[in-house]
Amino acid sequence: MMVRARRLGTAWLAAAAAPLLWAATTQIGQILPYIDCQHEHRWTAITALAAAALALFAGGICWANRSLTHTGRFLCGISSLLALVLAFAMLLQSTAGFVLTGCER
Repeated sequence: MMVRARRLGTAWLAAAAAPLLWAATTQIGQILPYIDCQHEHRWTAITALAAAALALFAGGICWANRSLTHTGRFLCGISSLLALVLAFAMLLQSTAGFVLTGCER
């Protein structure tokens, strides 16, 4: 019973990770272009790329825990698809960070 509860808790954490990473990346993406412009770095792109990798990892964890109850399978399936969609959005933000310098006005 304890193992099942731990797996369900892991699935819920993995389900919440991708939306939280996307929200953080969106907010950081509003701040970092100014720093990128001042110091000529690509921190916006690097953080978005790292967040996309973490979102895919969280989606993979949730997909691996699909063998729960019917509700757990549904949660993990939807969360894994959501992680893919949000990772794609973060990859697009990362691409913009590599293309743009942050000094455009």
